[in-house]
Amino acid sequence: MFLRSLLGAVLLVCFWACNTTDRLPNRLFHNLTARYNPYFLVNKRLDSLETNLYESRKENYNKVLDVLPVTDTNAWKSYDQMLNKAIKQASIVKNRHENSKWLDASYLQVGKARFYLRSFEDAINTFKYINTKSLQNPIRQQALVELMRTYIHLEDMKAAGTVLAAMHKEDMQKPEKRDFLLMRGHFFRKQNDYLEAGKSLGSALKLMRRGERKARTHFVQGQIYQKLEKPALAYKQYKQTLRNNPDFELAFYAKLYMAQVSGLAVEGDAKKVYKYYKKLLRDSKNADYQDKIYYEMAVFAVSKNDTKSALAYLRESVDVSKNPTQKGYSFLKMAELNYQIQQFELAKQYYDSTVASLPKDVEGYKEIERRQKILTELVEHIGKYRLEDSLQRLAKMPDTVRLAYLRERLTIEETARFKREDSLKRIAENKKKINEQKGTLDENAPKDGVVGGWYFYNPLQVAKGQVEFAKIWNRRPFEDNWRRSNKPTLASELKSEAYTVLTPEELQRQAIQRSVIEKIASLQEKLPKSSEDIDKSNAIIENAAFQAGKIYYLKLKENKSAAYYLRELLRRFKKPKPEPEALYLLYQIFKDSTDRTVASAYKDELLAKYPNSTFAKLLLNPNYLKELAAGEKAVLTGYAVAYKHYEGLRYQEALAEVIRLQQKYPLNPIDDKLQYLRILVNFKLSQDSKALKQDLITFEKKFSDSQLIEIVQLLLKKI
Repeated sequence: MFLRSLLGAVLLVCFWACNTTDRLPNRLFHNLTARYNPYFLVNKRLDSLETNLYESRKENYNKVLDVLPVTDTNAWKSYDQMLNKAIKQASIVKNRHENSKWLDASYLQVGKARFYLRSFEDAINTFKYINTKSLQNPIRQQALVELMRTYIHLEDMKAAGTVLAAMHKEDMQKPEKRDFLLMRGHFFRKQNDYLEAGKSLGSALKLMRRGERKARTHFVQGQIYQKLEKPALAYKQYKQTLRNNPDFELAFYAKLYMAQVSGLAVEGDAKKVYKYYKKLLRDSKNADYQDKIYYEMAVFAVSKNDTKSALAYLRESVDVSKNPTQKGYSFLKMAELNYQIQQFELAKQYYDSTVASLPKDVEGYKEIERRQKILTELVEHIGKYRLEDSLQRLAKMPDTVRLAYLRERLTIEETARFKREDSLKRIAENKKKINEQKGTLDENAPKDGVVGGWYFYNPLQVAKGQVEFAKIWNRRPFEDNWRRSNKPTLASELKSEAYTVLTPEELQRQAIQRSVIEKIASLQEKLPKSSEDIDKSNAIIENAAFQAGKIYYLKLKENKSAAYYLRELLRRFKKPKPEPEALYLLYQIFKDSTDRTVASAYKDELLAKYPNSTFAKLLLNPNYLKELAAGEKAVLTGYAVAYKHYEGLRYQEALAEVIRLQQKYPLNPIDDKLQYLRILVNFKLSQDSKALKQDLITFEKKFSDSQLIEIVQLLLKKI
């Protein structure tokens, strides 16, 4: 009876508390129920989601890491059902416990859930609502941090900056200040403002607890210091990373970069750094990171101005890499190094590989793609120039001399090519043997008993193959078309010989010989034989030389190479089509050099040969193009008016309009059309054929490159 009475009393108190809004028991009940029912459950779900996303992140250690690790939004989709449930649970606080002090916190949970559901507009509105209505400063400040995060995710940096400015005025407690400083660092890192990002992280680290997330923040700070060329400070941050229980991967990269910055900070430590890198390579635990170790060795070699070693390490990195992204970064570094030493054709090949390997969302991808396209265009023009130039030189040689020259030259080239290929195959063979010893034989290794590498390096297999061939086809001389009964002979090119077991060296020699014969035949077909062929070849050379010169000067800023091709253009051809622009570019190339007389000579030649060209006018008036653009619309409108007057037989009005335009806009893009119309109007008014003829002759001289020149010459013939 007592227990029943007690239970009844408790239920009565609860009923009274729930229905009396202003009393303390009511508030305690709603606070307790809201916190330990919906709020607790939703918080647990959101914490689990964020932990899972953090642990499943994929870091790109070839760049300064983002302060807040960014995960692929596609990975969020698997949590949609849980997040929708979390929003419903959080809404219970609003529906049943509106008087609870956990109401604002539950709104914050809803905002976060909407963010992960990719309902960014709804999330923004939720965070703004909290900022406007909440009286709890910590919750309101957390909402502002989340609002800033949402804007950064949407790449709306202007809006994020507005929130940042507002938050600077806030008086924050330790947890909110820590989160704000991390978000501020994230904001500036996204804009590559490493100085401000570093300041924010330095302050945030003082407020963070020891652990993996603090270790990662120390690592990012170390990368920032390394970017700012402060190796000693970077070293301290990497060391702090190791003291904060990082995972294996983060610890590995911290050690890797520690070695690099310590070698930069202390002179004479290069040998120790390389020794440390080699120790890392030997450690079996780092087998999956060998490509990155070689890459960092290359980066360190670059810092020591050792380009040759850097390229060698990068080749090793590419060779051992199974990670397409890391392989792409290695290709990129090789491309950049070859670009710096002006090996543009090699750089182009490596940029091609970079674009094929790197994901399109990596930082700076558009610039990489742009440079690859420039080099592709350049190499194409250089290739055409060299090919046509070589073909013309070969065509001028006597047949016997040309054949001897090609045999000698191509034999040298093909021998070198085969040696390179053999070298690569031997390297591959050695690596396969090492893999066999480790029990990690490549899945593509031959399964027929051939020991690693090329078939022809195994004499037993070669002999076995030759015996099997003889059983089927009998013994035959080594020659082309051996299956055919009425086959043509190769005369002096390849001597027939009795079937014997050939050595790998002899097989290679014959392969080289066949390749040389094929290439000679191909070149012979391409040789220009008639005057028409020569004209076509010259047109290709003219355009290729001009375009190569322009690309070198305008896009690559390589004045020496630009001048070479532009001068070759002027040397080879008496009056090439792009001569005015070529002269102008040569003037620009040499005007700031020590020998200004060269620039003056090109300027004088341009003004003498093409006084009315756009490029001559640019020399005389650097603002010509701006003035031209400003008056272009007005001139075109005025010309249309003048031409209407002419068509309507209102010659005086047409003449007045033309004169007005020529006087007001002396630098205009249609001066030849205006002058031609003026000549026609003058003739209509005077009917003087002699004056017409003289005006047309003057026009022909002044506007020799005009599109109207053919019409003018036709009129002169008729007169």
